[in-house]
Amino acid sequence: MTDFVTEWIEEGIEKGLQKGQQQAMINSILDILLLRFDAAPPTVSQRLAEIESIETLRELNRRAVTADSLAEFEQLLDTYL
Repeated sequence: MTDFVTEWIEEGIEKGLQKGQQQAMINSILDILLLRFDAAPPTVSQRLAEIESIETLRELNRRAVTADSLAEFEQLLDTYL
């Protein structure tokens, strides 16, 4: 294979891995919200899907654990969008 093809494949794999990490973090946040507040509105899921930064999603994961209410978490989410 040419260097270009190898690089293209490696970039595709990297993007796929990042997308998988993003989805895993989103699922974790939604699970926490369901456990804590018996709700994980589709709007929250859609808004989380807009976030590409794994670090931001990790922070929101921690905040989902410490938020006093779903409304508080949604306000926090607004600050990251």
